[in-house]
Amino acid sequence: MEQPWFHWSQTMAPSGMAFLTSDHYGPAWRGSLLVGSLRDRHLARLEIRGGQVVSQERLLASLK
Repeated sequence: MEQPWFHWSQTMAPSGMAFLTSDHYGPAWRGSLLVGSLRDRHLARLEIRGGQVVSQERLLASLK
């Protein structure tokens, strides 16, 4: 068993997850993890480097 790489202090009710492996959305997004949030109604982009989450970005939050 391993410790999680990242966790939210309040549950975000994840609805799905996708790992980006191509440069289709630009090279800066390659290796990012996209997680949908049902509770907060946004898409979270987690930037991962060296097996660690180094930043989080909230996307599409204005579409609530």
